[in-house]
Amino acid sequence: MSKPNPSKSLPEIKNILSQTNSYNKQRKNLASKLTTLTNLMKLWSKAEQDVEIIKNILEYLTEMQTSNINSEKELAERYTEFVKSMNEIVVQHKNLENVRKFQKKKTSELNSAERQLRKAKSNYEKNSKRPNFEVKKPQLEKTLKDKKSVVVTKKKELRNSNKVLKQTTHKFINLKLKTIKNAYTKMTEDLLAFWRDEAQRHEETIGKLNELPEKLEEDVDEEESNESNEPEESGLDIKSGSDSEKEEEKKEEEEEEKEKKEKKKKKKKKKKKKRRKKRRTR
Repeated sequence: MSKPNPSKSLPEIKNILSQTNSYNKQRKNLASKLTTLTNLMKLWSKAEQDVEIIKNILEYLTEMQTSNINSEKELAERYTEFVKSMNEIVVQHKNLENVRKFQKKKTSELNSAERQLRKAKSNYEKNSKRPNFEVKKPQLEKTLKDKKSVVVTKKKELRNSNKVLKQTTHKFINLKLKTIKNAYTKMTEDLLAFWRDEAQRHEETIGKLNELPEKLEEDVDEEESNESNEPEESGLDIKSGSDSEKEEEKKEEEEEEKEKKEKKKKKKKKKKKKRRKKRRTR
């Protein structure tokens, strides 16, 4: 069996290693994108961040290059449902804002009705102490009754608006969650497809790397170690330089310790002065 020539196979090894390095870089990039998407999932509860989430997701989708998706048209077709859901989210958000405004309006109406009722009660109490109360009594009672009925109706309206607000909010949040989860699922599918494609693409190169004899790898290690050990003469200078650096570091550390001790002494003096002042004031 003929021995392989190291000089010929060394470039081949370097080529394979460079390919595997590029693959690892791509893998890390995809992993970081996946973590950013996971973090985006936590932001769904804030309505103000919807636009940012949509932007990030769409940017990610346009950047993705997989075996399944080769053009922007295919990408758009694949995510039409997602885009529709996002449009629905925008509509639901506007609807939610309108419901909130209506609820605020009903709250202010109830507050004003309660103020009017309090005024009617105080007016009734004031007039009850006057001599002509019996004459004004029917009108005052009617006003009081009307104000009470207004408060009751306003409370009912506010209760209903609160129910509507609760329902609309739940609908909005559930829609957002569902949409982002669906998009997230599709994106993870694309990621898996990408990984499968990359694994198949690099299977041959990784196989070649494993098939290479151990002797070649040892030769490569020896060559690298020889290159690293070439500047032997300059080694002494480097060591002496490192010793001087260590001495300087020790001096700096000693100076720092002195400064710390001085600061502690100053603090103690200040504390003593404060204590003396307190004693004098007592």
